[in-house]
Amino acid sequence: MTTQLYTAVETGARQELAHAKQQTSAWLSELKLDAAYQLRVAAETSQRQLTDVQHLAQQQLHQAQRDVPALMNEIRAEASQSLRTAQVLSTAEWRYVSERVSTDLRQRQEAVTRTFDDIGARARRTLSDASTNAQALMREIAGQGPEKTLHRGFALVRDATGRVITSATALDTHITIDFRDGQRAAELKGRAQ
Repeated sequence: MTTQLYTAVETGARQELAHAKQQTSAWLSELKLDAAYQLRVAAETSQRQLTDVQHLAQQQLHQAQRDVPALMNEIRAEASQSLRTAQVLSTAEWRYVSERVSTDLRQRQEAVTRTFDDIGARARRTLSDASTNAQALMREIAGQGPEKTLHRGFALVRDATGRVITSATALDTHITIDFRDGQRAAELKGRAQ
């Protein structure tokens, strides 16, 4: 009974660990996909912003060349500033995405660690409970000795050599009958019915 209980507990703990590993793997895969998506979106957004800024700068440059050649230097300065701003914004957005992915990854790793800790604690608690229950059963079994049986009205029958007789088919012989308060001698005769 104790071995079966221990095996059941061990099997349950193994199943909990396997489930936690599967869940962790799924979380990590989901996190990787989410990070890749966020990085791709940031790169596309940065590229679009850079392209838009370059396009706008070119339009302004051509207009200035056609309308007022004297404003050429000012337009070039504005275009350069717009490009630097786009680069700064792209860098800031890249940092934001990187920090968010790092934070998400750290939080999920902490959740996985807590899950493993919880599973380990539950497994230890289950094993401890099983051990306590097994010890209690062993104490109860040990407390059910032959003296308790004799006190409930049963008797213990032994042959002349002291071996216990458990069957009515035993040969004719001298016997001793143990009662709760002493022994009596007797003799077996005849056939069992």
